[in-house]
Amino acid sequence: MGSSSSVFEYKYNIYNSEDFPYVPLNKTTFLFKGNIFNTNIKKNFFPEHITEIIFNDSYDQEIKIGIFPKNLQILKFGNNFNQDIMPRVLPLTLKSLYFGNEFNMDITEKVLPEGLEFLKLGSKFKKSLSLPNSLKKLEIYGNMNDKTLLDNLQPSVTTLIINNLNFEITNLSPTITKIILPYYNRKILNFIKKVPHGTKVFDEDQDVELIVTD
Repeated sequence: MGSSSSVFEYKYNIYNSEDFPYVPLNKTTFLFKGNIFNTNIKKNFFPEHITEIIFNDSYDQEIKIGIFPKNLQILKFGNNFNQDIMPRVLPLTLKSLYFGNEFNMDITEKVLPEGLEFLKLGSKFKKSLSLPNSLKKLEIYGNMNDKTLLDNLQPSVTTLIINNLNFEITNLSPTITKIILPYYNRKILNFIKKVPHGTKVFDEDQDVELIVTD
C-alpha cells in the first residue's frame, strides 16, 4: 500500500453512500475502510488517477468491464471475493493482483493482462489458471492442487512465495531463483526435496538463507 499521505479511505455508510466520492489528486490509493461495503460498483466510481485499489473482506460482487481506472497498477481483493473475471476487465496497466482465500474461479486465457508481474492466490484456489508471460512472482498457499501449477510454470516466473506446503517439491523450473517461506517452520522445509542449482530459499524477511544450493 502507498504511504499514508497517498491513501484515500472510503468509509461506506448504507444510509449516506456516495455514488461518486471526491478523491483529491494526491490520493492514489483507494482503500475501502471497514467491512460493510458489498455493492455493485458503477463506471467512473474510481477516479482515473487512482493506481491502487484495496477492497474490504466483505466485497463479493460481479466485476464489469470499465469500472477500473485505466492507470491501475495494484488490485487487492478481500478474503470473501469469489466472482468470475472475464477478459478485458482488468486494465492493461495492472502489475500486481491479490486474491483472498475464498477465490476459486477459473482464470482463463487473457483474463490476466500481459504486463502483470505479481499474482497471489488464496488457500481455496483449485481451478484452471492461465498465466501471462510477463509474470515474475507468484504467491501460493501450497495445497496439493498447487503441485501441477508448480510443475508447469512458464520461464518468466523467477520468485515463488509459499505460505504452506502439503506436497514435496522435486521438479521446479530452473528459472526459479528465489523461494520465500513467510511462515517458515521445519515441517515446510522438509517438503522441499530438490530445488534448481543456485535457487535460494529464504524466510519472510529474506535475511536468513534456509537452503544453500550453490
